[in-house]
Amino acid sequence: MLSNISMIDCMRQDLLEYHYVNDAVNQIIQAEYGTHYLIVYPDLATLRKMYSKYVQEQIKDTRTNHFQR
Repeated sequence: MLSNISMIDCMRQDLLEYHYVNDAVNQIIQAEYGTHYLIVYPDLATLRKMYSKYVQEQIKDTRTNHFQR
């Protein structure tokens, strides 16, 4: 069983990863067309989270723009 300190550390790490992923995806989405970024992922799980979040945001944006026409 995890101690309270270990659980808090895990929760803090999850929160940091969440903000890291969201901030990075938002920066990419707001960049001008043709801008290039070099993204270094700390691990494969972060790559998966960022890719999933990016695709999800692009789908939302496409649906929003489609229905506003």
